[in-house]
Amino acid sequence: MKAKEYDKLTDEEIKVIISKLNGYLFRPHGGTGVMYWRKSRNTPCWTEGLADLPDYLNDLNIMHEVEKVIPYYLEGEYQHKLYASVHDTEVRQATTPMGFEYVRATAEQRAKAFVLTMTADHGDNS
Repeated sequence: MKAKEYDKLTDEEIKVIISKLNGYLFRPHGGTGVMYWRKSRNTPCWTEGLADLPDYLNDLNIMHEVEKVIPYYLEGEYQHKLYASVHDTEVRQATTPMGFEYVRATAEQRAKAFVLTMTADHGDNS
């Protein structure tokens, strides 16, 4: 996904994308007809609808947990995308020094960098 595509997404669409990238699935609850989000039996589940998903765009603690799923081989790309998100640029130039981007980045900026990193075409780097 490119930044221009991301910028057209609604907050709800971003929450769904991050939830899926973080391993959550929208599953039926037995035969009740109720659908819920769940990662595994050991994780909390969110019930019907999108309103119950974590507030990735406003909660730094949640985004800190989400960042833990970034594979080691994408950490550099994530750093560049985070820099670009903080500075509202398309990409970070290699000659641009990196500073406090990681410290001052908002949850919303981290969410954007995460989605752009995790949805980019990386080939087979694993």
